[in-house]
Amino acid sequence: MRYIPALLLIAVLLVPCLAAIAEDLHKPQLYDHNGMAVDPLCFLSNIGTEDAPVYPTAHCVGPEISGIGESVLDEARFVSSGYRSAIYDEDAGETFSYHGFIGYRAIGQVEYEGGNYLAMVLIENGGGSGIFSTIMLVHPTINPDDQTMTFRLIATLSSGDRCMGGYADAWVDDGDLYYRVETTMADMMTYTGDPQRDILDSDAAKSLPYCASCCYAQAEYSAEEFRGMFFPQDRSQPSTYSSEAEICVENLVQAKTAGGEQAYLGAEDFGFFTDEIERICLGREGKGE
Repeated sequence: MRYIPALLLIAVLLVPCLAAIAEDLHKPQLYDHNGMAVDPLCFLSNIGTEDAPVYPTAHCVGPEISGIGESVLDEARFVSSGYRSAIYDEDAGETFSYHGFIGYRAIGQVEYEGGNYLAMVLIENGGGSGIFSTIMLVHPTINPDDQTMTFRLIATLSSGDRCMGGYADAWVDDGDLYYRVETTMADMMTYTGDPQRDILDSDAAKSLPYCASCCYAQAEYSAEEFRGMFFPQDRSQPSTYSSEAEICVENLVQAKTAGGEQAYLGAEDFGFFTDEIERICLGREGKGE
């Protein structure tokens, strides 16, 4: 029994740490005007137009969609749900069922083009291999007729499928939104300079990896402005079957990031770096194309 006070003391000391961890991992969520968490399935229903979506917070889905409660998204960070959709194919004359999931995470209030809006990330899989994510700004509005709340889309800042422009991170600092999206080695070269420049049409450039599962770097933005490129340690690595250009780029990145450490290059420095990649790895001659 003499050990119980010591254990209690340890537990008391751990409570603040555990609370901080729980707060950090808490899934920020959206609420309707009654203070209830918005069902992620609501973002499958657009009651506005295709060009100006409006998402309800009540009576969100019809009989063709049903929630099944299963989702692969981290429940500590995303409010998410699995769903089953039934789509009737007129040509085939039958109904096809698909199992997918959808989830969201509220990031915070941001200032954008003179207004104050809520930034959020939405992630969806409709049943195929793609996992599509969108970083967007929405504005809540209460309908005076039935007192239900809707979220009107203000702007889509980023949208992509996994390593091809998919969501990596987002945060708000003093009212400004910052976010990172995944990019492949091939797409990484298009973030500075003319994205249609001739060197990117070369065989060497075309040999650089471009696929939804080959995440190589993360492009960072402030609102819609490119800020720089981040190279995580767990980036996709060349294999023994990789092209010389891909191996060359990875060697330059390793040299630039001090042997594999996480590294960030601001927009200007990254521009100089891509110039170096083009000359050394892609065979571009001279200083310009």
